[in-house]
Amino acid sequence: MASANWRTIGETVGLLAIVASLIFVGFELQQDQTLARSELASDGFNRMSDIAESLTDPEFATIYAKMLEQPEQLTRTEMIQVNAFLTLVTDLMARECYLAQRGVYVECDYLMRDSIRRYFGNAYAQNWWRVADTRPNVELPEWVDEEISNASSDAELRRLDSIRQELGKDKK
Repeated sequence: MASANWRTIGETVGLLAIVASLIFVGFELQQDQTLARSELASDGFNRMSDIAESLTDPEFATIYAKMLEQPEQLTRTEMIQVNAFLTLVTDLMARECYLAQRGVYVECDYLMRDSIRRYFGNAYAQNWWRVADTRPNVELPEWVDEEISNASSDAELRRLDSIRQELGKDKK
């Protein structure tokens, strides 16, 4: 009889250990999933930073300024560089949408709108978007085409001019 009680106690303890192990594994999986999502988001921000940093290269900054001010004066070589830059931007936008469509992110709208505001507020980028054959293979939200088409073609120049004006106020 005592042996049966010990066996019952042993089985109960064994079952509790299995349940505790399963709960522990569940928590570990949840933490792994949270960590993976955080790493994907961090990678997205790193890519955004890399794209912005590429504008600090003196040679490319000169080309980018030319694209903003005199796009018709770009050489073919400069156009290739700008096209590659815009392709990186759209690839990042597509990546974020892809992850949002798969449930990794809640939405991709913030990055998309920020990228459009930063990089498509000029005539060259808007025309590039209309004719580019390097569109991402991800279904972008319907509003992207409209937002790019409706973006002011001189928004980036006006933003830079506003900064210049603010700097001029500081000197007075």
